[in-house]
Formats: sequence, structure tokens, C-alpha cells
Amino acid sequence: MRVSFAGPLIARGDRQQGIHTRSLTGEQTITKTAAIQTSGPTASQAILAEGTGAAAIHIVNSGALTASGNNASGIDAQTAGGTVDIRNSQTIAAGWGSSAGIQTAGASQTIDNTSAVGALSDVAIRADANGSAGTLLLSNSGQITGTVTAASSDVTMTNGGTWNLRAFSDSTGTGTRDRWAVAVSNLGTNAANSIVNSGSVVLAAQPGTTLLSPTAANVSFDAAGAYLPFGQACQCTRARWGGAGPDTRRAHFHERRRA
Repeated sequence: MRVSFAGPLIARGDRQQGIHTRSLTGEQTITKTAAIQTSGPTASQAILAEGTGAAAIHIVNSGALTASGNNASGIDAQTAGGTVDIRNSQTIAAGWGSSAGIQTAGASQTIDNTSAVGALSDVAIRADANGSAGTLLLSNSGQITGTVTAASSDVTMTNGGTWNLRAFSDSTGTGTRDRWAVAVSNLGTNAANSIVNSGSVVLAAQPGTTLLSPTAANVSFDAAGAYLPFGQACQCTRARWGGAGPDTRRAHFHERRRA
């Protein structure tokens, strides 16, 4: 099965995807070079490719993908025992709830990203989506914002771009991020896992006009798993900058000690 599309697509209904392919074991190849926008409240992925058996799925995307609903990933490619190969070179902005920028499942999962990937859920990449174990090869030379998860597979992640690790999500589907939490990327416990980083891994500070407290940021703060010494409301960072030349800010952690 081959799908090649060069024009823009807009899907407005509930459970309406921009592109949806499905096979048992037959190979699927999707090539998309223009934008897809979906606005359905649930299960309205921009691209959804399903293999109910060991299908091989190949997706080459060079068009912007936008989805806003729950369970509305930008690219959702899952196969039962087959291979998934995704090449993305355009912006992906996915939905909230159980959405991810890119979601995959298969015995072999390969993702090569050279653009920007994120979601209102702040789950950038979710592999092993059906719970099965395999391998994940993830290469990023663009920008991924949010968490990356692959709880079961052998993971090799190569980051030559920017990974903004954070958990700042839309919890109600309004389109506005309102929940700030500890960002946890679960890559499992496999001894073969590796992360090779030649780019930037940025631990994002909490949102808001100040960097002082969740209250000032007008969001709800889920403190589960947070390190909050001495009764602090948050583990805050402050950016310092001084001197001439380009602004090369870095976050400095202020440590409080007992006498």
C-alpha cells in the first residue's frame, strides 16, 4: 500500500484522521509533503498507520502536522511485530491527553527527526505504545520538546539537536497549558540502552512571567516525584546574565544549607 499526497489536508470531525492506513502484514508507505490539520476532539491523528500483523510501515513527512484533540498524535504508527520507520522534517504539534508528537510500536522502531516535535500533552516521543518490546533507534537533529518514553525496548538515542525536557501540559483540552509536573522520560532498564548527546539537553524552568513559584505562573503544580527541600513550594531556577556580548544565559541552581 502506497499513499503519496502533496496537497494540504484539513479534517474537522471527531475520529477523523488526515491520513489513515491499515493492513495485516502488507507493507505501508506514506509520503506527505504538505500540511495536515485535524481538529476532532478525540482520536483525530494527523497520520495514523496501523498494522494488525507484522506489517512494515514507512512514513516520510515533510509537511507541518497539527492536531488538537485527545489521543490525537501527529504521527501514530503501530504494528504487531513488524517494523516502523519514520522520517520527519517538518513541525509536529500534537494534541493533549494521551497524544504524543510521534507514537510508535513494533519489533523495530526507527525515528529520524530534523524539525520540531511536541504536543499539548508534552509527550514528544512515545515508543512501545502497545506494550511490546523491540528496539528503538531515535535520532534527533532538530528540536523535541517534552518527554521521551520507551519502557520495554532496547533504546539507542542520538541527540545532535535540542531536547527540551519538561512536563508542561494542557490537562483539560482547552488548548492552554495549565499543569506543570516533574518531567520523567522512561527508557526502561535494559542494559543495552544508550544516549549519545552532542547537542543540548535543556531542563526547562517552570512557566510564567516569573521563575519564583507555581502560583506566579498561574498553573497547577503536581509535586509528585519533586525534590522539595526545606518545605519549598518548588525547586526554582533563576537565570543570570551580565556583561557585554551575546546573551548566553544559563540557569543556576541556588542551594540552601542548614547552619
